[in-house]
Amino acid sequence: MIKPIWAAVGGVALLGTAGGIGVLVASSGGEEEIVQQVETATPTASASETPPSTTPVPSAAPTATPTTGQAKATLPGGFEFSYPSSWNKFVVSDGSPYIARFLLTATPRGEEDPGELDVWVYENPQNLALEEFFDGQERPNLFKDAAGGYRPYSTGGATGYWFDKVLGFETYTVVALSSDGFVYQFDDPQKHQTDGIFSQIVSSFKRAQG
Repeated sequence: MIKPIWAAVGGVALLGTAGGIGVLVASSGGEEEIVQQVETATPTASASETPPSTTPVPSAAPTATPTTGQAKATLPGGFEFSYPSSWNKFVVSDGSPYIARFLLTATPRGEEDPGELDVWVYENPQNLALEEFFDGQERPNLFKDAAGGYRPYSTGGATGYWFDKVLGFETYTVVALSSDGFVYQFDDPQKHQTDGIFSQIVSSFKRAQG
């Protein structure tokens, strides 16, 4: 989180032939199956004939299966988001100027330590535009501090902005969304821009079901 200056094997098959007998070895799911086939005898090849090639054909590299387990976190204001179920979540609800802060990390940490990703929730009773809300006074001026620029962004029925390279104690990617008197701020200190986790968490933001 931006700490404000004021507070903070697929299958493999080989086939060989000898004297009209073909032996097929197949591998699937870690088990081997040997199938023997007997064919009609064929004339013995003469010495002048070129023997068949025995160069092995390389098998395709195994494809990693991504982890799909997801956990949900409910936010004030009736929204929720999903994050990897193997991650840990710590919630701080007595801070200022925010009303809730969610620290997400892939390894166990104490609440006083920074998370890998942070989600902040602010009250916005006057429904100020984000340009006014993040004014650099009580909250950072994201529009000024985004060295990489910003662009409109919407998801889950809320609208806001995506900010790149926001300068602070670290450089962050930030998404700020506004809806119904609340502002939601997702922060990534450039740890999960390439693996897609930050984008996945932000795009999962939506109205809570039920």
